[in-house]
Amino acid sequence: MTIQREFKFRAWHKEMKEMLKVTQLWLASPSGIMDQFLNFHEMEDIVLMQYTGFKDFAGNEIYDGDILESIDREDKTVFSIVRLKPEGDFFLDLFIDKSLPCLKTKIRGNIYENPDLVELTKVENESN
Repeated sequence: MTIQREFKFRAWHKEMKEMLKVTQLWLASPSGIMDQFLNFHEMEDIVLMQYTGFKDFAGNEIYDGDILESIDREDKTVFSIVRLKPEGDFFLDLFIDKSLPCLKTKIRGNIYENPDLVELTKVENESN
């Protein structure tokens, strides 16, 4: 069985500290992306994040680097970060509780726009 998923990307611009929607991707020299405003950005200036093919409870697309908040079957809150493995698979870094499956999952932010949420989540994990 072949599973096909849509390939989409977004990009975090390191200097501008802004999330960009990727409309075109260039892998040849010069490599880079075209954003939603038709501006070209070189790869060295951005962090490229791939769409996982999944959506959260509200229908929002989940990307590499997103921070998810989930409620498990025991009504416990589970925070996780979506990570892309070198092989191309996605996995979750779970912080508070590793009990899955989760019933409702929503995107709380991402590791670039919400670094304070990553730190808060680690602090909550250490206190449990």
